[in-house]
Amino acid sequence: MNEMQQEQIDACDRALKSFFAIKQKHWKGVFVAEGAQTYEAAIAEFRSQFEAAWTAFMDANYKAEPGVDQSKGLVPAVRYVLSGEGKRVRALLTLLSFDAFYEGAKDTADYAESFGKACRLGIGLEMIHAYSLVHDDLPCMDDDAVRRGRPAAHVQFDEATAILAGDALLTDGVKVLLASGIPNTTAAVHFVLDAVGSQGMAMGQSLDLIYEREQAPFDAAKAEEVHLLKTGRLFSACLVAGYVAAGKADPKAVQTLAALGLDWGLVFQMEDDLLDPVAEAELGKAEGGSDLKAGKQSFCRDPEAAVQKLEQACARVKVCIEHLGLKDRELSYYLTGMLYRKTEVH
Repeated sequence: MNEMQQEQIDACDRALKSFFAIKQKHWKGVFVAEGAQTYEAAIAEFRSQFEAAWTAFMDANYKAEPGVDQSKGLVPAVRYVLSGEGKRVRALLTLLSFDAFYEGAKDTADYAESFGKACRLGIGLEMIHAYSLVHDDLPCMDDDAVRRGRPAAHVQFDEATAILAGDALLTDGVKVLLASGIPNTTAAVHFVLDAVGSQGMAMGQSLDLIYEREQAPFDAAKAEEVHLLKTGRLFSACLVAGYVAAGKADPKAVQTLAALGLDWGLVFQMEDDLLDPVAEAELGKAEGGSDLKAGKQSFCRDPEAAVQKLEQACARVKVCIEHLGLKDRELSYYLTGMLYRKTEVH
């Protein structure tokens, strides 16, 4: 670690502390702080229900057959990827959005059935996210050997199997979305696919690689572009999918939810950028500072630019929450109260 890199790490650490203060300032009043325990208990219950559905889905579709070598082959690779620990952010966004917009009574069979359909949406979205991680880790892309504290799929198996596992996860994930049974399924799935295709997540990864290979000076506009495409677009799709699962179809609300997902994704990813050099074990990576060393268009190269953009993004997030009538809801708490994560500064 040279002196210049250490200066960048120190700058990222200072910026993370500023992030905490700025988010507190802008998001104050979005939820009643005294109700935090209630919000957290509800979110924990959503997570528990989703994990049960997730495990049942894996056992039904990618079961480890007795006597079959689990160290090779497509199905073991897919199961390996899906069995890794994760924050389930995309599933929770979907379920919390569904719950926030569902208008009927919550203690009914209709709600339970609709919640089950929203869970299937969450499963499909998490599978699509998992595909993107498998491909991002490949040597020809980000070349990461560790994912969530375990060997990446191409290390645990082999590169070809990892590619095929990613292909299977994407395809199977779309199948799960199509079979979810929610209202307006086609429109919801179209929104998701638009978010992950050539104008969304795939394009974001392509630009990320192009910018890294150029080894150009840091450009905040390029970094923001990558984050909005790679992360924000799928967050938007999760919020919209949950809204549709609740039986809603107002175009203005869809537009506002999409904007909310983009800005929240930008905040989420800028924080990850700043954490990359300073938090190694917490991120489940082989070593910290990989983005800094690779010369990526990452805000860890200009922490002050992240702090400046955060002010605007946080303000827009709050406006969206208010326009959607989401104050004092579990979703608003998750978006603005539980984003302080991973390090002691949060």
